[in-house]
Amino acid sequence: MSQNYKQVDKSETRANNYSLNNDCGRCETFLRRMLDFRKDPAKINERIRHLANSLKRIGVNLEPEYSSEINTKESEARLNIADINTKNIMHAMSPLSYGESSDTRYEIKRIPIECKRCSDDPSNPESQCRAFVSSSRDNNGSNGNSEAEIERIILCANRLPTYDETEEALVHELVHVHDVFALNLNLRNCEDLAYSEVRAAREAECSGYPLWTFRRWCVKERATKATNCMFPERDNECIDSVFEEAINDTRGLTPEK
Repeated sequence: MSQNYKQVDKSETRANNYSLNNDCGRCETFLRRMLDFRKDPAKINERIRHLANSLKRIGVNLEPEYSSEINTKESEARLNIADINTKNIMHAMSPLSYGESSDTRYEIKRIPIECKRCSDDPSNPESQCRAFVSSSRDNNGSNGNSEAEIERIILCANRLPTYDETEEALVHELVHVHDVFALNLNLRNCEDLAYSEVRAAREAECSGYPLWTFRRWCVKERATKATNCMFPERDNECIDSVFEEAINDTRGLTPEK
């Protein structure tokens, strides 16, 4: 009985490892494709390009992390993209290797982008996310600017089954990173969070609405729901106070003149 039990346990472990590698391998393959700025400009998400370049100008470099090698080549072949040398990928595919130069007045800050299998435990905040910005809290517990706390962008590979969903989630999180570093917003402040959530929803989840009236409705619904997670008693108040300004704010999302 004990031997059979061990065999079942190993089988389950192999199945779980395959699921993990399959999810992360797919996510990382998508990430490589959307951050390769050498390809046909018509196939590049301009929101990602503009946000990456805007961040680089103030010394913030995005660095995708590729850790899952199992199933990577299989995924690449299935998606009809070129074989990639994973040892050189972080330099070769960094979105900023082909973008604009950093302003030398700013200290370089590196923000990794990671695909991981997020927890399904209801007690874990990750269980409600497709993607999120990982941050460290001040040791003194202060409610200061969150710029110094942002550590990385996490894409929940087990909740992003398609290229479009992965791209949408990345755009959303890039808006938050941009707003913290470039606009000096503090995402622990209700109004600042609401402002950033409005901009992120407009560029990501609600970007496909052709009619501005419906897009505004989508943005307000999405942004209110997101703000509610941190400020359940002030979500509507904060969204209403910043909505008109935020929805028309395109900083970081259009070419600099």
